[in-house]
This record gives sequence, structure tokens and C-alpha cells, in this order.
Amino acid sequence: MTRLPKSLLFSLAMLSPLALASEGAGKDSGASHQGLKTIPVLEWQRALPGDTVSGLFHTERARPAVQGDTLFVGAAGGQALYALNLADGGVSHSYPAEAAVFSSPVFEGDAVFFCDSAGYSYRYELGADSPTWTHFGGVPIGSTPTLSGDHLYVATVDDLVFALNQETGAVSWRYQHPPDATRQSELTLFGAPSPVVQGGEVLLGFSDGNLLALSADMGQVVWERQVGEGRYPDLIATPVISENDILLGAFSKPFLALDKATHSPRWSLNLGTAAEVSVYGEVLFLGGSDGKLRAIDQKTGEIQWVWDSETAGALTAPQLTPAGIVVASSDGGIYLVSPSTGTLSWTYQPNHSLDGISAAPLVAGDRLIAVSNGGTLFSFRAVGDKQPPSAWSTWDID
Repeated sequence: MTRLPKSLLFSLAMLSPLALASEGAGKDSGASHQGLKTIPVLEWQRALPGDTVSGLFHTERARPAVQGDTLFVGAAGGQALYALNLADGGVSHSYPAEAAVFSSPVFEGDAVFFCDSAGYSYRYELGADSPTWTHFGGVPIGSTPTLSGDHLYVATVDDLVFALNQETGAVSWRYQHPPDATRQSELTLFGAPSPVVQGGEVLLGFSDGNLLALSADMGQVVWERQVGEGRYPDLIATPVISENDILLGAFSKPFLALDKATHSPRWSLNLGTAAEVSVYGEVLFLGGSDGKLRAIDQKTGEIQWVWDSETAGALTAPQLTPAGIVVASSDGGIYLVSPSTGTLSWTYQPNHSLDGISAAPLVAGDRLIAVSNGGTLFSFRAVGDKQPPSAWSTWDID
């Protein structure tokens, strides 16, 4: 097993506590951002709110989000975004929807925005019983929307994207990506990446493997690049912009670094992913669609180590914490892996017939929160005696 060079040391400043607690989950202004410093133990667990879902089709896609002392989560068997007490999981409020909420909410001031699987987008004021506005897009929405400037950008599972005025819900523009006539529709994966807004452009991935940049104000195509290959070229992992690179991957293959200026590949790897890469310094941690976690040198694309979950499921987006890298498998459990050696230090396997975790676990303060495909919500807390293998101030990557 290759170990990363000593020059790649992680400092506390490289991982802001806010990023650890709220990555992919909106703005989090109230939680204690200490990071997961020790091996976690189960604090509480409960069934998700809503009705029981048939086991044959049961997949929980909604990643939890934390705002202050409140946990927000959707449920496959519900028709609402639920607000739960972070301390014990009790339901404190619900924000009604027309169908199940599969994505994570985003927050702006005292407002919460989310989408549902019937194609509706919502703005609620926190604590309100009725929405400030709703918008019907006509197509199921499974990805987390993106707030930027005056707009909420929404990507649907049918390659339709639109921009809504966040104050009124009015449509500013819509873009429908043309279908791939050479591909059978039943092979298209259910999902879409969250829009990424930067420099007046919105980066979007589509089921035919195309990456597009649209103008943020008008929705016009600025540039386009074919990325995805293989049986499942779908871009369902959200692109990540890091320095001069756009880092992204298709479900089948490849995973690559595109030069941000030329949109040409700097390097490419023959592997796929269903989740966005996590970037820490010069190292990328990638959860593969093949069930393997990899550490990759961002400059060269060289794979430094590989950890195998020994499952057939796709891995979630990795998160680096003081206790290790948190990752989960859609066909397994939750894992903590050493960032320096790629060895397993802790795992939790849900003890029920519907194993697997499809939504990325959330690190919020000293808590680790996860939702299983069996419809159980877990809260772990870092109160165990086992310490991480190295001081957090300098994870010694050698």
C-alpha cells in the first residue's frame, strides 16, 4: 500500500468547522463545530417520520442538514421536510410537500428552500405552516438546489434545469438538455448533480455525460464538454472546483480533472463515481461507484492508496474529520478510514434487513448523523475512549 508523502500534512485551518458541518447542507449558523474527534458511539436512533415504504423500492436519498439545534430531513414515506430535535430525534415541525423529499434543504436567513419528488420547489419561512411560494417544474427533483445571488437553481432528474427568483419563486429561465437518441431511457440513472455557480456561470452535469456551463442570469449555453463514457455515462456527482481544476466523474467512467480555463482534461482515471470528490490540500478523496475509496494526488492524478468496502454499492461523498474519513456504502454501512494509510478504524452496520446508506452521512459538531435505506435515522456522538491515530493539528500523511 502506497502512503502519501510527508509533505502533504493536513492542518486544522485547511478544514473549516463550518465546511465539516454543513457541506452540501446549506448554511449552518448555530451548531457546535468541533468536528468528530473520537470514534463515535450510537446516541439515538429512530424510524424516519412518514409511512412505511415497500422494501422492494425503499431507498432513502435525502441527506440530513443541521441548522442550529434542529435537524432537517426528508423521508421516502413522507410528504414533508421534517424538523427534528437534534438531541433526541423528536419531530418539532414539518413543512408540507406534495411528495417525498429526496434532497437536502438550503437556508438563507430565516428561510428554508427544498424540492420534492413530484417536481415542486418551496420556500418556507422557518417555523411557518404554509409556504411563501411554490413552483411546479413538472419533473421529479432529487438533487439539492443551489442558492446564489437572487436565484435558486434547480436540476431535475429529466435533464431540465431552471432558475427561480428566491423572493417570489418566479421562473427566470429554463434549460432542457436534449435527450440522447442513442440511449435507451430505462438505462438512465435516477439522479442529477447540484448546480455549481461560479463566475457568472452555472456548471451542470447531464445523463448523457455532458458537462455544460450556462450563464447564471440568462441560462444560455456558454461551453460544453463530453465527459461520461460506458454503459452509465450519467453525471450524477456534483462537480467540484478546486484551484484551476474542475473535478468530476461519470457513474461508469471516467473521473478526471478538467482545466478550468480550457475545459480540457489534465489527467483522467478509468473509474466512476456517484458522489462528489472531497478535496483537502493537494489530496482528493474519492468514493467510487465500485465500492472503493481512493486517495488521489490532485496535481498528477496518481492514486496513493485504495480502501475496499467489499460491497457492491456506490460510496457516498467522503468527509475528513479528526477521527478519520467518514464514508458510507449504498450496499453496506458507515466507515471511518485513516486518511494517511487507507485502513479501516471503525464501522457500523445497520442491523436490519434493508442495509445500505445512499445519502451521505452528515458531520455536525461532534455528531455523525446518517439515514439508512431501511428508513432509520441514526445519531452518533464522539464520546468514546478511542482516540484518532494522530493529532488533528497535523495528520501525518507519510
